[in-house]
Amino acid sequence: MSVCRMCGANPCVDRGLCAAVRRAAAALAADRKAGRQQESAEILRARRLLASDLSFEGVWHELNNQRDRAAASTVEALAYQTRAGVSALCESSAQRRLAQLDERQMRELCGRLTKERWGLSKNGEHPPRVPPWKPDEIQSLVQLWSNLHG
Repeated sequence: MSVCRMCGANPCVDRGLCAAVRRAAAALAADRKAGRQQESAEILRARRLLASDLSFEGVWHELNNQRDRAAASTVEALAYQTRAGVSALCESSAQRRLAQLDERQMRELCGRLTKERWGLSKNGEHPPRVPPWKPDEIQSLVQLWSNLHG
């Protein structure tokens, strides 16, 4: 094993965190090289996290205690709820959960919905397979999410 280039530990303290920091640094370098003047909120956050005055533990805490996105349980509940199809979006609980998702979580959910999944089981039988959502259904989901975010 070698010393991690990000945290300096051997072995690495948190491979996921160090990989995220490396990706953020690469994106930052690419933006600088391209001469982009306007930086996204994500790049500004990465720049702040990469600042030399923040400790490794401080960065870990910041990345793992995000208040601007939905809890993982909320995302999973919405994914489970959408197994019933696009009609699930009419339910107020689905709309409430959808409103809590940030853009990244929304993209991940859309990716999940484009794949075949297992449906809801009835009477202990094997659950049926649920076909992927169609592009127009995904577009409806995205439009509803956009409307909920103003």
